[in-house]
Amino acid sequence: INSLSMSASTPPKSQLEPFSLLFKPDPSSPGDGGKASEDRAALPPPEHNEDEDIAAFAEAVDAGEPFLKHDYILRWKGNVTLSPPPGLYPCIALVPCLAVRPEYDTWASHIIGFGPMFLAAVASIVAQITALYYVHLLTLEHHNELGGKGVCEAEGTASYLRIVCFGVFVMVQLSELKLAQEFYDYVRNVPNVPQAHRPILRSRNVNVLTHKKKVKGTSGEFEVEGFAAGGFTRTGRTWATFWALLDFLIAISVLSFGGAFVLYSDTNENLILNAVALNFISKIDDSSYEFIVTRTMKGWLEGLPDIGLVIGAENAECRVSKGRLIGQILGQWALVAILVVSSVALWKAVC
Repeated sequence: INSLSMSASTPPKSQLEPFSLLFKPDPSSPGDGGKASEDRAALPPPEHNEDEDIAAFAEAVDAGEPFLKHDYILRWKGNVTLSPPPGLYPCIALVPCLAVRPEYDTWASHIIGFGPMFLAAVASIVAQITALYYVHLLTLEHHNELGGKGVCEAEGTASYLRIVCFGVFVMVQLSELKLAQEFYDYVRNVPNVPQAHRPILRSRNVNVLTHKKKVKGTSGEFEVEGFAAGGFTRTGRTWATFWALLDFLIAISVLSFGGAFVLYSDTNENLILNAVALNFISKIDDSSYEFIVTRTMKGWLEGLPDIGLVIGAENAECRVSKGRLIGQILGQWALVAILVVSSVALWKAVC
């Protein structure tokens, strides 16, 4: 039985030969025969470098040379990649404009295909605005009861818990603002559909075509994804921009109205409940997205082209500043600073 198991689980020697250089005996193990230096040198150095063109890099990878996976991803993604973010508002903004085939691009098809999603988006907005309205009324009522004195220093509440609840609330809302910014960035970088592309799109019966294009940057050649044909019409861009700005406005409103609601809490229990309730309000559209949007619709959103940007690209459409890349790398410090400054500023403004 043991011999059968061994033969079934062990690949033939011919399959292991390509990996023989990667799996050498441990130099520190007994019986290495003093060949530690030879074992360390057994793995050949890569024959390519990151300044080569994309074809040479791909050829080296296909030939089985060792490579850095991050460099591999970078070559086919770009220094910065813009992708359509998941969510109800991005879905209702982008899918009807970019993912519908021309033969179905009619009012009747849009109503049948996207009517429930549109109603869910409107219902989510109404629910969020209504909830924020009552949050504002409750905040004013509590403020008037205390006469404006000690509203952020209720007796019997823990100062540390107040800081934690308020900090978590601000962090969640800044995360929503970050997603709204990514949504707007993608909308802003989607091209307008040229008139010359319309016959091509009609012949292929699609609204958007994706391609991989070679782009030269300061650190070599890339092959990034982008729009080959298609894009926004004037009406489509207005529609998508409206939803992107609305998403941003709702996040700002929850942060503005909700800060006082958390800080005016008069018990430890209410501190926790109010912070959780406000974060629930900001997630209403996400719950609607998971409930009403089918896998097919989500697939259409995910199937829209990514937009790869490269530092120092010759093509302006693919160019990104070096400062933005540095911001992506060191952005953690900036986000922590924004969280602290926003929390302190809102606390001072309310209290």
